[in-house]
Amino acid sequence: MIKPYSWIIFLSVFVVVSCATQKPIYNETVSNWQDDEPNASSDLIYEVFLIGDSRRAYENVSFMEMMESHLSGAGDNSAVVFLGDNVQPDGLPDSTHRQWEVAQKSLDAQMILLEDYKGEVFFLPGNHDWARGDRDGLDNVKNQRKYIENSLDRKNVFLPKKGRPGPVEVHLTNDIVLIIFDSQWWFHEHEKSYAGIEDEADIFVQIEDAISRNKDKKIIFAAHHPLYSVGNYGGHFTAADNFFPLLKLNKALYIPLPGFFYTGFRKFLGGSQDLSNPHYKMLIEALLETFEGHSNVLYAAGHEQNLQYVERDSIHHIVSGAAGASTYVSQSNKADFAQMQEGFAKLDFYENGDVWLEFFTLAEGLTFRKMLFNKPVYEAKQIEQNLSEIDYSDSIVLAYPNGEKYEAGAFKRFFFGDLYRDEWLIPVEVPVFDFKSEQGDLEIVKKGGGQQTTSLRLENDLGHQYVLRSIEKDPSNGIPEVVKMQLAVDIVGDQMAAYLPWAALSVPRLADSSNIYHANPKIVYLTKDPRLGALIDDVPEGLYLFEERPNGDRRDVESFGFSKDIIGSPDMFDEITEDHNNQVDQYNFLRSRLFDVYIGDFDRHEDQWRWAGFKEDGKMEYRAVPRDRDQTFFLNEGLFPWISSRKFAVRMNQGFDYQIKDLGGYISQSRRLDRRFLNEPSKKEWIRAAEKMQASLTDELIIAAVNDMPPQITKAIGAITVAKLQSRRDNLPAVALSIIQSSPKK
Repeated sequence: MIKPYSWIIFLSVFVVVSCATQKPIYNETVSNWQDDEPNASSDLIYEVFLIGDSRRAYENVSFMEMMESHLSGAGDNSAVVFLGDNVQPDGLPDSTHRQWEVAQKSLDAQMILLEDYKGEVFFLPGNHDWARGDRDGLDNVKNQRKYIENSLDRKNVFLPKKGRPGPVEVHLTNDIVLIIFDSQWWFHEHEKSYAGIEDEADIFVQIEDAISRNKDKKIIFAAHHPLYSVGNYGGHFTAADNFFPLLKLNKALYIPLPGFFYTGFRKFLGGSQDLSNPHYKMLIEALLETFEGHSNVLYAAGHEQNLQYVERDSIHHIVSGAAGASTYVSQSNKADFAQMQEGFAKLDFYENGDVWLEFFTLAEGLTFRKMLFNKPVYEAKQIEQNLSEIDYSDSIVLAYPNGEKYEAGAFKRFFFGDLYRDEWLIPVEVPVFDFKSEQGDLEIVKKGGGQQTTSLRLENDLGHQYVLRSIEKDPSNGIPEVVKMQLAVDIVGDQMAAYLPWAALSVPRLADSSNIYHANPKIVYLTKDPRLGALIDDVPEGLYLFEERPNGDRRDVESFGFSKDIIGSPDMFDEITEDHNNQVDQYNFLRSRLFDVYIGDFDRHEDQWRWAGFKEDGKMEYRAVPRDRDQTFFLNEGLFPWISSRKFAVRMNQGFDYQIKDLGGYISQSRRLDRRFLNEPSKKEWIRAAEKMQASLTDELIIAAVNDMPPQITKAIGAITVAKLQSRRDNLPAVALSIIQSSPKK
């Protein structure tokens, strides 16, 4: 018989043996890491500190002193990236919240650490910052951004901003790019911002675009959640965890329980924050697929409160989440390096193109380093010199959109309409797009487009942005997978002929007469220009619409009111909510909405608006800037499209005709904005605005606006378009009356 004290001895030995070690663990391939050192003849040109899970760092004075020592010696050519979980315990709440004092204390310690730091500073949120997925998550993230940026007196420090997923692209140098992604956004199930993306899939499109455009540079991809881990979130636990799970709560609770149920669940099924969780797996697979074909991406994450490094498929996985505490890492060869010890990681970039990774801990100081790869420093000037010899400034081509697919016989036209099928086949002369234009040398800063179009965001050396957007649309991406079949794709694709590709050219003259802000589009032909760089295979050749992008400081554009502060709808809502002195000019918005109906542009959801700010007497007034006038003069013809536009179906698809038959359908896309920003004007003011617009839209002006389209197009449909615009103009007061009767009263 085994005596009771024998069990105590056995269990004590078992616990001691199975406890985690704080010593560094090295894979045999890097066991002699001390023998490798950076080339002494090459200068260090930039360094990036990676600090994660810093919410409890304020409790560890020794760690804060170590960080201060490293940061104080870094200089201007450096950056520090805080990888999420920055505030204890659950993000930064309102100042009246019971957790405010602790949260503020944990964050203030980091602000003090950065007071005299000369390099770039970046914070990104983690799951704790999002209130661990609770309903207060979005507010807490917004609070943290404002607090950090006000404390440091720096802008664009907390990224992505305002609860958006990103990605955000930051050029640390001409050779080093930091791409920041809020991975907790992916897991958050309550309110969050979709600003800047179409849907979840668009995140990965934008990530791939950012990586492709910078493929010749060194890329750091920063997110809170790792894609690979030998810690608890990766399903790795000590033997003691399987039998004494309460030790995690209190080191004195040596109570034997079947902890393997808990550890097994986290290893094979996983909670929402575990790598084994299906939703987490989906994120991992999507990112790894996005990274495929791009070597030497530096993936930096926190989440696990330890230090790890492993290379898998040319991706360098760095986990640096031990700023405030440390947790278990597996003592196996699954990682090149791992350590359960408070510390941080640092990336060093050298003049000869070498990239080194270093880990520092309280116990060992430098505990690991490795040269990750060598990549020559990106020479932008030489590349620009080669491309500057390309000149398309005087090139003209005769082209038309790919309209053959819209050809149809009498039978098909009866059921699906004549639409603009013939106009899509008319060739017109257009200029070849030249990146070196009257706007200056334009560089691609982002590939975008919604579900249907291809677009490029361009920027000149003054920081002014422009957009190239494809004339042709691919509607198949907008069809839900559950109904996506070839017949559905063909039908929806055929209805793209309802759009007149040249219609946006008529808008500026009409808008000017009605005092409506607008872009100034022109149609160009984009070739396989070498200046497309890494995107040359992804961007199709063809006709594109080129126009100014209403964003930021556009004092160079009269039709944007020379505004120096143009923002999107989400930012506008934040501004007027946070400061009641900030307001929307409702009378300006009234004119814009009347004009939308007049030209038949029903697609006016919130992302189709920008807001030009004008500050006077300490108050900011925002005026509407409509954008993306693709739906102008949209037609709805044929039996099936007519049925689809009924009130029980897709009511907004009203056609551009002599009379407006379903006003409710026309204005349905912008109902939220209408309810909020059309509640001040009286009935008389609505009628007066309509009559004033009516008077400004003279026959001569309408004819001139239609003639702003290519002459070949106006020859085909100019007369009927003019007649429709005249008829709709004559009915504007009646339209205004109908809108005010269905809108909130003053």
